[in-house]
Amino acid sequence: MTDRQTQPRTTELAATAAQAIRELNHRTRGPDAFTGPAELYRLVTELVLLVDALPQLVNQLGRWLNAEHDAHRVRSDNSTDPGPTVSQATTQMADAGHAARDLAHQLARAQQFLAHLGGHPTPPCVLPMTQPEPTTGRQSRGLKWGATT
Repeated sequence: MTDRQTQPRTTELAATAAQAIRELNHRTRGPDAFTGPAELYRLVTELVLLVDALPQLVNQLGRWLNAEHDAHRVRSDNSTDPGPTVSQATTQMADAGHAARDLAHQLARAQQFLAHLGGHPTPPCVLPMTQPEPTTGRQSRGLKWGATT
């Protein structure tokens, strides 16, 4: 078991995940984002795993909020009963979980198609044509240096 004191806080993990997505957005903007379809396939595979875990996460967040409300540890900022706000928040989180599940299924379908793609082999390196060095005198007539006619 790990020591909770050395583990990052839950909010820090969420911030790290959000930063990773921002970095992915930045790195995938240009045409050189991937070396080929296989690399895109791998990224989509990881996104499927990430998004597929979101329904569980938001469900757990909703359960935590309900438990805190039931234990009377949640208050409203306008001094009214927090119950309706808690209910609305957990309903929206449940809806987000369903949307994430749908997104995971769509990404998994895309992944299945990507599995059938590959890049064209890199064309062989073609060296530019070079001009022969100019020759003068005897060499231009096919004679070797030092030879006489």
